[in-house]
Amino acid sequence: MTEQMIEEVGGADSAKILFRGKIIGIERRLFNGHSHGEVVIKHLSAGDEEDESSTSSSRPAVATGGELRIPFMNENLIAKHVDDGGGEKVIASVPDLITVLNANSGKALGIGEYRYGVLVNVLGIACSPVWSGNEKGLKAGGPSAFGYDDVVYEPLGTYKEPRSVIEEFS
Repeated sequence: MTEQMIEEVGGADSAKILFRGKIIGIERRLFNGHSHGEVVIKHLSAGDEEDESSTSSSRPAVATGGELRIPFMNENLIAKHVDDGGGEKVIASVPDLITVLNANSGKALGIGEYRYGVLVNVLGIACSPVWSGNEKGLKAGGPSAFGYDDVVYEPLGTYKEPRSVIEEFS
């Protein structure tokens, strides 16, 4: 299912599987009308997977092993991989889209739907050049707009214009 989504948004040049695993921690709090928090996803080795078919894929993930930490403020802001040795690396950030998918159903999980134990695939999708193609867009929607001044935005890929509904169904 994740592979089909990647193809629909432009293929491997436009989207990537960032990580696969199981949600092991969720922290949420409401502040000034925003839902703030962090979800922690632990990588599962083949022997640990409860349902191997749900997390297996022909596409490799950007990061494996360790865990992925995704802080959010009404939307997922950065995807930070923490390897087994404790090393940290940001593998995706806003304005690119970081979405957590239920590995069994393929359904995108909103931050209110994060639950302990759910097997997930984390998908990153390249944003429109309106956000990433100029200083003004990055200032309004990049990592520093959300307080991550130390995170340098690196595009996940190349944005591909979606096919119009009229074009697709005519």
